[in-house]
Amino acid sequence: MASNSSLNSQESNNSSLEVNEPQSYIGPTVNPKTLKRPLTRRLSSAASNIFSFNTRDNDSVDDVSEQEDKSLIQDVANDYFNANDADYVLGAEHPEEHREETRDEENVAPKSEELESVHSYRPQLYSKPLDGITEPETSEPQPQKPVKYKLWDKEFKADRIQIGIKLLSNYAFLLVGFAGALLFYWASYYQRSTRFKHLKMAIVIADRQVGQLPNIVGKTIESYFTDVPSLQQLGKFEIWDYDKVSSLAAEHGHNITQEVYQQVHHAKVWAAFYVYENATLMWNQALSSASTNFDPTHSLMEVVYETGRDYNAVSNYIVTIIQSIVKSYPNFATQSQIVANMLQTVNQTQALTVMSQAPHLVSTIPTFKINDLHPVTNLVFQAPFQIGLIYLVVFGFFQFIFTLKIHMYLASKIKGWSYIFFRILSTQVAYMFISLGMVVLNTAFQLPFNTTFGYSGFLVIWMFSYLLMASLGSIIEVLVIIMFALKPQLIGFVLLFTAVINLAPIISPPVLSPPFYYYGYAVPSRNAYELLHVAYFDAYKGHMGRNIGVLLAWIVASNAVMPFMLKFLAKKKKEADEKKAMDEKG
Repeated sequence: MASNSSLNSQESNNSSLEVNEPQSYIGPTVNPKTLKRPLTRRLSSAASNIFSFNTRDNDSVDDVSEQEDKSLIQDVANDYFNANDADYVLGAEHPEEHREETRDEENVAPKSEELESVHSYRPQLYSKPLDGITEPETSEPQPQKPVKYKLWDKEFKADRIQIGIKLLSNYAFLLVGFAGALLFYWASYYQRSTRFKHLKMAIVIADRQVGQLPNIVGKTIESYFTDVPSLQQLGKFEIWDYDKVSSLAAEHGHNITQEVYQQVHHAKVWAAFYVYENATLMWNQALSSASTNFDPTHSLMEVVYETGRDYNAVSNYIVTIIQSIVKSYPNFATQSQIVANMLQTVNQTQALTVMSQAPHLVSTIPTFKINDLHPVTNLVFQAPFQIGLIYLVVFGFFQFIFTLKIHMYLASKIKGWSYIFFRILSTQVAYMFISLGMVVLNTAFQLPFNTTFGYSGFLVIWMFSYLLMASLGSIIEVLVIIMFALKPQLIGFVLLFTAVINLAPIISPPVLSPPFYYYGYAVPSRNAYELLHVAYFDAYKGHMGRNIGVLLAWIVASNAVMPFMLKFLAKKKKEADEKKAMDEKG
């Protein structure tokens, strides 16, 4: 009986022990660690899968690992944070014994292993086991904390030297890359004032001798542009006499004024200094009759140009040159005694009558009236026509980055040419939406879109913007793939140099830059820039075919070379794998 009681007491104690035993919190189940490949290796693997044309069932295709389904940001976070050593990540020092240890294979985790994510940390409810309770042995080995050193520790010397060399190499790349980009842009301004003579301007002298009356006004203006040396540095001035301009007008069925305007509108000249037909005769008749209605100040000549032809060039250079010429003319006219010469065309009685009844006819000097055929009065246009077009380069780059993971996944699931077709189609759709956003933004700021093409102008501007976006985006995509294969660290320079190369030809016309910058007529930004001038300002349409053709050529060429660049990327990946396998065997 006592034995039975003792047995019952023992069972009771065991039952109590089982109830009171603390249960360790294991936390969420963590998948086994997998070795995660760098982004470039994953992109290369995707490209390699595209061009592996061997027939195989879907069951044999490797599934994308769980680690690759994570976002790029999470991948970077996992690389830099160690859950089991979180305090060290934040900069806490190691205990003394760790600092005294030397690194060896037992203390340092193998390089091929990857640091655990902060999400794999398993907190325990109890820091140490209770008395009499033995912790169950776990089959999973506990990861060791990485050994850390102070910067100048002897044990860290080898790493310190390697890091220093690597930093110097990075600084060299940064210096060469960014300095090269800045110099590329700044060089377009080198000795710019010496190239103003490349700006073709017409001096149209429609004034001619009538009977015994010489063309005093016309000869004075001609002498101004030919005899003043300082003017020769402000442009390439061509003298068009009455015979030349009248023959051109007759050929096109215009009068002389219409012909002058057409020459400017068709971009034959940047500006035309136009002396009206029979200008001297009109002034002489006003003097003879002592007219009080005739004002010679702006009635005998004008200077004609179009801001809508090239907003940046005309605003920054042509207008400044014209203002300088017009400002210095009165001083020359006074020295040339144009008023005294005109008084000699009337008799003394008529001259006295002018002095008493219409003195304004001889007290003011005729000068040029400013005539901007297509002015741009809305200053908001500075945004889309200066830096705005370059923002599209940035948008094209981000479009590639945003869809990178999607394309990598699809490349592992879809065979060769089906994937290529989808990739091209999806990017073109993305460019359509981005360009639509640009047009809507311009319209929201009350930039008129119906100046040239009426209410269809919205669609026309949208298509022009799409052509620019598609051409720039396709170029960037090809260049980024090449950088992935060669040196991924240089991807940022693709964006920088693409922006600079496309920016230089639109901020200023190529004719004002060194001859090298004539490449601007072949880049997407310059051609889209001219197309948008047509749509927004009713500029000359004669170059639209060339502009659209250049943009389409870039789109077709870039997308045609895309499969070959992906194949090149796959080849580089294969070479890297073979080299790695040989190193492991060795």
